[in-house]
This record gives sequence, C-alpha cells and structure tokens, in this order.
Amino acid sequence: MGYKPAQSCKSAQENIEWYKGFDLFKLAWVGPKFDSRDPEYERKMAELKRVFQGHNVLAELVDNWKDGLVSEPFTWYLKDSNGQRVEAAEAEIALQRWLDWVNQQALELDPCTTNFEQTDIWSEFVLSLGVTGEACLRLWQPERFADDPDPIHQIHLHAPKTGTVQVERGDDGFVDEMSYAYGQGTQEKHTRNDRGEMVITTSTNEEPLVIDTGGRWLIQRVQGRSLLTPSAKQKQGSICHALTMKLRNQEIGGFKERTLLNAEFPEDEEGNPVAVERGPGIDQYLYGIPTGDPTSPGYAMPQIHESQPVSVQTFIDSIQIDRTLLYLEFKQGHLLSSGDGGLSGESRIQMRQGFELFLRGYKRPVESAIANILNIVLRILGYTELEAVVQLNITTGKLSAEERSQIIEEYQSGLLSKATAIATLGTVKDVDAELSLIEEDINAAMARQAALAEAEDDES
Repeated sequence: MGYKPAQSCKSAQENIEWYKGFDLFKLAWVGPKFDSRDPEYERKMAELKRVFQGHNVLAELVDNWKDGLVSEPFTWYLKDSNGQRVEAAEAEIALQRWLDWVNQQALELDPCTTNFEQTDIWSEFVLSLGVTGEACLRLWQPERFADDPDPIHQIHLHAPKTGTVQVERGDDGFVDEMSYAYGQGTQEKHTRNDRGEMVITTSTNEEPLVIDTGGRWLIQRVQGRSLLTPSAKQKQGSICHALTMKLRNQEIGGFKERTLLNAEFPEDEEGNPVAVERGPGIDQYLYGIPTGDPTSPGYAMPQIHESQPVSVQTFIDSIQIDRTLLYLEFKQGHLLSSGDGGLSGESRIQMRQGFELFLRGYKRPVESAIANILNIVLRILGYTELEAVVQLNITTGKLSAEERSQIIEEYQSGLLSKATAIATLGTVKDVDAELSLIEEDINAAMARQAALAEAEDDES
C-alpha cells in the first residue's frame, strides 16, 4: 500500500508551527495584506507584522489534552501466559529500573531529533499524536552503551520526528516493513523473519541485527486525527485579528488623526508651507470646494474631524466568542470561567464527562504502544513468560466548587457511596487508605466518647 505521501508530512510540519507559535503572523493573520507587486511591499508587511498581536490558544488547549492523558504517571502490572495477574518482584524491579533509566536519559538526548524538544518522552510522544496525528516510539541501542555491563543501560527509547518513520504495508493492510531515517542520510530498515524476529539493517553496518521481540516491532507507530483542525485554526486566526485590531484601536484613541477641512496649510512669512510636528498623530489638510459666484468664489467654513476609537468591548466580545467556541471544539468547555460560558454545575459535569470520553478515544492506542515497548524490554531482559499491561490515569482537572457541592449532596442523599464520592472529588489518590484513616478517626472518636461517659458514670 506504499509509504506516507509527502503532503501529509507538509501538513504535519505546519501543525507543529501552529503549536509552537513562533510565527503566528505567517499562519494566523487573516486581515488584509498588501499587493506583493508594490515596491514598498516588504517594508509595509514588516510594519504590519510589528504591530501584530498573537495569543496561542491552540497550544493551551493541546497542552490541556496532553496533560489529561499523561500528566499523571501511567501504571502497569504484569500477567502470565494465561492472562492472570502475577507478582514477579525481580521482573518488576528490572522494568521499573529501565523506566527510570529512560526518564534520566531523556535529559541527554539531542532535542533536534524530536518535534517538540520535550524532556519527558511520554509527553513528546503524546504531543506528536495530538498535533501531527502521528506518533512513534523507537527502541534502539547507542554504540557507546553496546558493551555496558548492565543490560538495562543498553536499551534506549526515543520519540522520532514525524515523517522520519515510513511504513510499508501489504495488500491485507498489515505492516510488512518499517524504516527510520536519521543523521546525515542514515537509513534503518526493520523487517520480520519467519520466526517472528526483528531484522534491523542499516546503511552503516554490513551485518543485520536480529532481535527476538515476540513478533512486536521495535518502532511503535500510532496514528489519529490531528487536534488542529481547519476550523480550529480559523478561530485562532480570528482571535489574533481581534487582538491586533484592539491595538490599532488604542493607537486611534491615543494618537488621534485630525482632518482639517477648508483650512489653510500653515505657512512661514514668505508663504512657504511649514511642517508642524505634533507627535505620532497625523494632520491632514483638505481644501474645500469653492462656493457661490465663480467670479468671486467663497469657501466653506473650516472644520476639524478627529478619529475616534470604538469601545474595547467589541474586541473583548469577539475574542470571548472565539475562545469559547475553541474550548467547546476541544471538549474542554468545563474549563471556561463563569464569565466565558455561564455554565451551571450540571453543565460542567456533562462537559467534563465529554472531555473524559474524548481522552479515552486516544487512551487505548497510547496504552497499547507503551505496553508493546515494555513487553519487548521484558523479552530482551529474559522475562519471556511475562507481559505488561499499561493503564493511563486520565485526569480532567480540578472540580469546580459547584461540582464538588453537587457530589457531596449526592453522597449525603445516599445516591453515592463514600468511596465513590472520595474518588470523584479527587482530593486523595488512595481511596482505600483514606477510608481506613476515616474509620480510625471514627473509632478513636467513639473511644473518647466512651471514656468520657465512663468517667461521668464514675463521678455520679
């Protein structure tokens, strides 16, 4: 079925530029532009860019989405060949050591080999998926660690740039071959032999590397729809336009332009026009049409017209509408302030649930990719009978006061159990431990009451 078309890479790179927002003027300016044939085109566009105002709401929303998936560390456990959860202390310690090693080495990796230069590899992976619609995790062995006595140090992980991994599929849609390009034209090709082992050949090594991964690819690739849709970009452009117009409105309010109708231009004693400096404002002199008898014409009375700014509320309303629509498009309406959305507690609960369902749509493929990576590491380290199961701990942000009050009311009305109420409130992470502490407090309070009652009986 072939490799990914170049147009897809171009679109992904544009989305990365939208997220980073280094040149929002190039991407988001939707106002009028000058004719490119104008000799003064470059100067005029530079001046327009100088006063351009940008505020990257798209990056804010994508970060909220990313944090909802991986801001809380994912959890994992092991199961045996029968699918039963097992306690395997040695394997668990080894896998946790490797995860700690990955997090440490992420600080030393060349940031130029990634899309977003994140020091957390899981954030880099998820950001790539949300922004470009594609994300990869690649296991590899750097030459400098090839002879390291600790096998854990020989296994490294990174999230390649979008477009550097190519996939060749068969007629049935399954992957037949994967390749990764890096450095100065180095190509790494991954194929699978008849025994299910991965065969890795590179343009720099004559002998291929064969690894038993249990049939799993050393590069895990996840695809989905980018969060940065055309409609989202349009609203971002509208926000930048309103902010720029707000600045222009400020200029009109502070540096007013005056038009003087039927007024003579200032002259010196010899009758020559004199330029009058009065700061950044502009004076325009427009002579009126002669009136009356042509032989002895008269002129209309002089008038002065000053430019007037419009109410700043015009721009505030425009930005608020676009921002609200963007938050709703990203399923994050529950994060809007009361002034933005005027949402009731029930509406926020429904929107929060919608955001959680939205995150769950990305949760499964991300979990599968991470689990496959962990399972390959387990196999390389010799734990061939064990498999890892990964669970992302989704979070949708802190509850509002209205939402918390509603949950407490439902618990007090007997509609929720205490455990569910505590878990939903999100105040503590370990619900069972908190219930045990509550029970201890209740027992201690009952013991004190009993002791006081006994003391009162003794006195009487």
